[in-house]
Amino acid sequence: GINTTTGVATCAQIYTTYGPRSIVAVFSGDTNFAGNTSPSFSQPVTGASTETTLVSDQNPSDQGAGVLFTATVNPAPTAGTVSFASAGTTITGCGSQPVNTSSGVATCLAPFALTGTYSIVATYSGVSDYLTSASSALSEIVNTSSATFSNTGTRSFVVPPGWTSISVTAWGAAGVQASYAPVSPGAGGGVSSVWAV
Repeated sequence: GINTTTGVATCAQIYTTYGPRSIVAVFSGDTNFAGNTSPSFSQPVTGASTETTLVSDQNPSDQGAGVLFTATVNPAPTAGTVSFASAGTTITGCGSQPVNTSSGVATCLAPFALTGTYSIVATYSGVSDYLTSASSALSEIVNTSSATFSNTGTRSFVVPPGWTSISVTAWGAAGVQASYAPVSPGAGGGVSSVWAV
């Protein structure tokens, strides 16, 4: 209603989609005052702000072993991708990772052939309804690989400089065949071989 002292009326509206809105106010009039309509006003509606966080499943990690980086965009957007970069350079294969629109999660599996500390940042691309955002830098520490180490799940591996061979053993869960490229799946349990590099 209208405040009869100030003449003010207010309206609160939540917009769920991006884009400008053309707004007019219409006074209905009463017995003492004729109705009228205000000039049109353009109300801009921008995309929602987002926040991107980044974690690593192994930190420190072993030289050559695949590290799984997980970025989470909050709130979960309707679309978009995440780019993962190391010291400002996009990580190979991780330049445009799709965001899960339910969880806001995007992942990157990246091996590091050299030891050292890597500064990793995940950047959400943004879409019309959700603004871009970047994570804080994550310092990924890569140590020299030990003679024997393990990586669970699906992994990639880069042979570190100076290595002449690698021994790979893959174990599957009960009833599940273990496998690794380019070797065919095992008959169950573990499969292994030694490759020259």
